[in-house]
Amino acid sequence: MESANAPSPLLLLAPELILAIGDELNLAAAKQLRLACKSLADVLGHTVLRSLTLNVSRPTLERDISTLEGLASSAKAHSACHATKELRIRSLSPTYDPAFQQPVWRHEGGKWVEIQPTYDPAVKATAEKTLQRCLFDAIASLKELRRVEWTPFPQDNERTHRIVINALQSLPSLSQIWVSVPHLRVPMGLTLALSSMPHLREISTEGSAIEDVHESLALALAKNQSITSISISDTWRYGRAQPRVARSFHQLFKYYPADAPPLRLRDLGLSMCLVKFDADVLCHLKHLTSLRLTDIEDPYAIPPTPHLQGNPVTPVEDEDLFAVMQQRLKVGSAIDEIWRALRNADIRLESIVVDRVPLTLLQYLQSYSGLKKLTLTPGGYEEGAMSMSDVVAAQFFGEPGVTEDEEASPGPLSGHVQTLEDLHIAAMHEGGWCFGAHNVKTIAKCGKLRKLRIAVISADLTRGPGFIQEPEPRSSVEDSIKLLLDTVSANLPYLQDVHIDGTYPSPSSQMPEHSTRTGNPLRVHRNRVIKKMSRSIAEYHASEQMKLPRSVVGGFEGHKVDYVPMIMEESGSRSWRYVES
Repeated sequence: MESANAPSPLLLLAPELILAIGDELNLAAAKQLRLACKSLADVLGHTVLRSLTLNVSRPTLERDISTLEGLASSAKAHSACHATKELRIRSLSPTYDPAFQQPVWRHEGGKWVEIQPTYDPAVKATAEKTLQRCLFDAIASLKELRRVEWTPFPQDNERTHRIVINALQSLPSLSQIWVSVPHLRVPMGLTLALSSMPHLREISTEGSAIEDVHESLALALAKNQSITSISISDTWRYGRAQPRVARSFHQLFKYYPADAPPLRLRDLGLSMCLVKFDADVLCHLKHLTSLRLTDIEDPYAIPPTPHLQGNPVTPVEDEDLFAVMQQRLKVGSAIDEIWRALRNADIRLESIVVDRVPLTLLQYLQSYSGLKKLTLTPGGYEEGAMSMSDVVAAQFFGEPGVTEDEEASPGPLSGHVQTLEDLHIAAMHEGGWCFGAHNVKTIAKCGKLRKLRIAVISADLTRGPGFIQEPEPRSSVEDSIKLLLDTVSANLPYLQDVHIDGTYPSPSSQMPEHSTRTGNPLRVHRNRVIKKMSRSIAEYHASEQMKLPRSVVGGFEGHKVDYVPMIMEESGSRSWRYVES
């Protein structure tokens, strides 16, 4: 008879197995398991408390303040001291109410009056006092914290932000920081924080602020030469003054000590700035493995200024324009020159994210092998130059053979099929960048792929009852979704996720006549493609022996449907089908 004091079989398992069990549970179930058995607390605590969020808001104020008080308590070291590795900081205002979408207006006494949320001043004062008393100790207690993601809210106050910055500087193991800067209330606070963290290795910023983020990072880099990752994501340029000499990548090194060794940057993300990879900055990129370039400024496109709009250009202004152009060309270059510089420097990237695909990028990709992640938004072509887009796409995938058995001539992608794990092509229009018979053989060779996202051409999707009649698709063309799923199931054993996108027709193509009679032709096209994609995925089936991707997503802009494979029995036979999750 088993002793009543015998340990639970679960407790006899190795800690690694217990952690694996915890990983399979959702967060709520893991918390229940941890609380149900005190012996598991130390083991599962690292799973439950690995990621922590500080979010103070009006609807959950009592719970949020209690969390801060618990973290700040110095009576004993709590589990989060050593278990928490990631911290997300969101709202730090007791008056913030996510359900109250400001501004709210009401018509009173013949005029519109802005309605503000009401709250008890005494409760607000007490909560703010407790927040400011506990916030520093709560953050500083997380001694093993590695990464911080901070999204300041407009309702936060300056004093609270100063407390956060001071607390972050006290963390001994913090190596990664991500900050959304539009509502950061401390002038030069980002500079103070980043330059006072000796263990910091990765810096990411998002959004625009009154103070120049490039200037803040330049001051921080001058004091910390151990940074290996920089990502600057500026998401909005309209509605604010544009400097005629735009921000630039060179600006990050304006204070860098001349006698200091170059940075060993491995990851770089830039947007909405001038970029030029010359000798002054290439020395910092010798170890670069990941590059993201989006909305890069054209040095030849000088933003207009008020005195140049609608007025004749005087000789003085001509001279001024020439001076501005000279300054921009010192720190900026055309996108072609960027890829040419990387190729000449023999910098071999493993991850690339770009929104322009010039021929020099293809030449760069063809110069080496070893790429693991590639995200392309094929742009940068002149308006209406869809034929050029298709020409570049054909070179990228390789020209298909004349006959079915003939091998395609290899393109730049062919040199990376042995290493590529993540491929995302966001085609802006239907054409050569979409999946089809023209590139199926090349994609089938990417045997290491784990994630694939690509668009399909609407004319190559199955028609069926209930669809608006349109010209018959080419009879020789197999349904593109069936062709895609058959291809990845047979050739890509490691593929886990497939995301199939719909996209808009080429600007040069003519919309069906019915779409011009039934409303917005692009909206009609979108709705029709969504229906056809859903039907193609729902009708797909494969034999039980096939290995299907664990998830398929069909989407078009904001519309997205997730599917999972399931064994179903029909007429005595079993086969894989995809059903909505």
